[in-house]
Amino acid sequence: MKKTTLPLLLVTLVFSISHSLRSQNFVVNPDFENYSACPNATCQISNATGWYNASGNASYFNSCGSNGYGVPDNKYGYQQPASGNGYAEFSLFNGYATQIDNIGEELTAPLIVGQKYFVSFKISLSGKSSAASDRMGIGFSTVPDYAICGSYSWWESFVKFYSDLIITDTLNWTTISGSFISDSAYKFITIGYMNVDTIHFINLNSTSMPFALYYLDDVCVSEDSLTCLTTSIFENNFKKKVVTVFPDPATNFITIETAGIEGSLQYEIFDLIGKQVSKGVLKNSKENVINISNLQEGLYLLNVWDGKERYCRKFIKE
Repeated sequence: MKKTTLPLLLVTLVFSISHSLRSQNFVVNPDFENYSACPNATCQISNATGWYNASGNASYFNSCGSNGYGVPDNKYGYQQPASGNGYAEFSLFNGYATQIDNIGEELTAPLIVGQKYFVSFKISLSGKSSAASDRMGIGFSTVPDYAICGSYSWWESFVKFYSDLIITDTLNWTTISGSFISDSAYKFITIGYMNVDTIHFINLNSTSMPFALYYLDDVCVSEDSLTCLTTSIFENNFKKKVVTVFPDPATNFITIETAGIEGSLQYEIFDLIGKQVSKGVLKNSKENVINISNLQEGLYLLNVWDGKERYCRKFIKE
């Protein structure tokens, strides 16, 4: 018995260390509990240890916060944290659809190529949002996407997960989750809006400019599915509702093609600073040709509105 005790202990110790490494969360400060200073103004996500602003003016909320940045009551609504005493936010102004608040972080270690990883995070729509949306998700990259406050970035990650469901729940936390096999040594994550050119909106207050802000808590990236307790909501409610813009790039005209969307449709075109440069009504047909010859060269955002939902697409004018 004495001769087998030491090897058995070594095997148990190795297994314990291996399981501990596999079950670790690669996200620094996943529940936004640790901070350098209490929040008291917009764009203070960097007060939360490990996190930084990736686009717009991402904010941080904590029970020690003031001037509308406390918990559970704050300037955007009322919500208890999913855990602990703090949470973050990301948001999008649909009327100024280039204005997106996203947050980012450097993981504790690069992901391993060929390894399967599990991902999850929790969101809740703020009570003062005038709209709800889809495309809230997490993206992975090998390079960071830092942004100074007020600088808006349309960041494209290499691997991304996002919700195809429009989340309207302001009372509870909704878990968004998934898994993937890493094809690169990803070191950075960005959380917020993925695929901004395909976002769908539901207006909750028809008298207000559509604005959707989601609280964020309990972010997890791990090799262990038990560490990131996942309840996937990845269902696509919009497979039969499609808005396509072509050609892209375009010179003088674009064609807006709709499928599965009934009723009267309106469209708006915005430039990168959020200025409306064109608007009109789409005919009750699958294809509508829009003259854009008077627009300056650059990137534009098209919004199509059916009275309930908004469909956002990007295109380039040459």
